[in-house]
Amino acid sequence: MEYQPLQKLYFQNKENAAEIYQKRFNSETAFKYDFFIGENQAFVMFNKEVLDLVYRVLQGYRKLQETKIVPPLMEEYFKNACLIEELFSTNEIEGVRSTKKQLQEVYYNKGSAKRFAGICRKYELIAGGGDVKLETCQDIRNLYDDILLNDMEEENAPDGVYFRKERVGIWDVSRQKEIHTGVRGEKEIISNMEILLKILHDDNPNKLINIAVCHYFWGYIHPFYDGNGRMARLISSYQLGKEFDAQVALNLSNSVKANKKKYEKSFEITGDFRNFGDLTPFVISFLEIVESNIVGTYEKIVEKGEKFEFYKAKIADAGYDEKRAGLLIILTQIALFGAQGATVKELAVMAQCSESTLRKYLKEIPKELLWVTGRGNSDLYEIHLTNLEKA
Repeated sequence: MEYQPLQKLYFQNKENAAEIYQKRFNSETAFKYDFFIGENQAFVMFNKEVLDLVYRVLQGYRKLQETKIVPPLMEEYFKNACLIEELFSTNEIEGVRSTKKQLQEVYYNKGSAKRFAGICRKYELIAGGGDVKLETCQDIRNLYDDILLNDMEEENAPDGVYFRKERVGIWDVSRQKEIHTGVRGEKEIISNMEILLKILHDDNPNKLINIAVCHYFWGYIHPFYDGNGRMARLISSYQLGKEFDAQVALNLSNSVKANKKKYEKSFEITGDFRNFGDLTPFVISFLEIVESNIVGTYEKIVEKGEKFEFYKAKIADAGYDEKRAGLLIILTQIALFGAQGATVKELAVMAQCSESTLRKYLKEIPKELLWVTGRGNSDLYEIHLTNLEKA
């Protein structure tokens, strides 16, 4: 049976909802947290629906791990493509305008001081399995400064020791209504953030549920004037990367974007005083999004693998010799699994030949099959898939 939020039951029968709340809160399957949603202590029901979702996430990840479709030469290219997509999605969710081309330029230009450079570098660290220090409120502020401060309007910069000092509200533009007010006063924010950090490092064996709880709690506290959503998703991506791998970490925002209405609705329901501090609706929603992330990544990889086999057969039928066919296959893999093309130097390494030989091979490929773009002073090459299909 689908889990019923107490908020929904409250509107049906206030007294009955209060009675069900008491039963849930005092149940042996209720896990209580040391923070409050309004006047109610927060708790999660470790019920069948939640545990089934955890199991499905773990099973989905096992299936993803067993999928050896991404060619070894393309693993880094595919990771970079996921990273660019994640950056684009986390910005788009918050209405922050950016283009994939702009993000690619910032990401591949390692010395860039341009907009989004900070968040690009941090996601790159996550993709590589690096560590993000999240022990204290100062660490949180340092992270914020690293990834977002340079991109913020001056009036939205934190004005407290670590966080904001003044009130902040979350506004639903479509309904012209404030749907949440963040925790008031920096002293209370600090107190709540210390609880969040404790949960973050809790040795609770079910880390997935704690990741969901921390994600919600961040949104509830809303410690900064701006950038809270991007910070929360980056931290959740970091945690998912530690529990799983970069493929899961770098597809969270894309899944949130695809399920944006459900994501925002679960935030609103969970924070409503009529929901009595029950975090279970949000935990279920978040776990469903993580499951969607893993299933979607698996399906995307399988689809790309099927396309690759199709194009590989087209190349084989064209009658190229082994070296030139090999280069066309590499260019096809880049087009399918990468965010952008490869330089002559990169292609020469992959094709195991000199750069001069590689340039010779490129000149022998029909112009209509080559897709050439630029990165700084370098040309980037990949195959034109539509024209290859027609060839």
